[in-house]
Amino acid sequence: MFLIPVVPGQSVYLAAGLLLTPKAKETFDGNIYLAIAYICALSTVMKLSACACQQKGVGGLLSYSVYVRQQVKINSDFMRTAKLVLQEPGLTLAKVGILVGGPDWPTSVACGLMGLDLLPILIGTLPIILIIIPTVLSGTFMVMGEDPIEYPWAKPISEFCMLMSVATSAPFILHSASCIEVIMSERKEEFEAIPIDQEVKDADDKIAESEQMYLEATRWDHLPVFIKISLGMSFVTIVVSCYIAYFLGTSCFEEYGLTDSFEERLDGSFW
Repeated sequence: MFLIPVVPGQSVYLAAGLLLTPKAKETFDGNIYLAIAYICALSTVMKLSACACQQKGVGGLLSYSVYVRQQVKINSDFMRTAKLVLQEPGLTLAKVGILVGGPDWPTSVACGLMGLDLLPILIGTLPIILIIIPTVLSGTFMVMGEDPIEYPWAKPISEFCMLMSVATSAPFILHSASCIEVIMSERKEEFEAIPIDQEVKDADDKIAESEQMYLEATRWDHLPVFIKISLGMSFVTIVVSCYIAYFLGTSCFEEYGLTDSFEERLDGSFW
């Protein structure tokens, strides 16, 4: 899941808490504390392994690919500024802020495109554990909350842990954003000296031109009558289905939790 560009890391940590902690608890003879510690450690290893694969396997080996450089947004202000920070020697707060608070896939791949050493990047990513722990706890307590009789406190604690996860990640995100802003203003000459990737720029220009042509071709007054009728009927059915789901929801759906069994809860049928 880490290798999918659109999947954020916190959703992986939450899924680990939801799905893996109960299995780990069985493995550790019901010791929930060991199970949580194990899943937090496993999530950290998965994150670092994903960073290594993305940096060396995608950014390093596919640095020649215009498509990969385009997906990273290598010509964006964020990436050009991040390049200045990440290429600095040593481990700074600004570098840690970008590695932890920046977007997962683009940041790791960009490190590979820059040819940076792997070990310092992994060390700078280690503070991610501060985000992993509350997110895994949130997923764990969410599962425990499915049994409100034995664990009546689990659901509110799960929500609190999720808030803590957001609160912990916010400083990294804000710090990385503030560093980008400061560098663009105080190191403007260095920023402007970073060359634009011309191949990526040409590819972006072609896409922008295609999008403009598409917008022009799909203007309402340019559409055939049967397309307008089809879109109108689609709009009506969407509105009707929303009203049905809102007013007749209990007749249309069955309650189904994240940890429910398809065979036990729905008798093996989705009808």
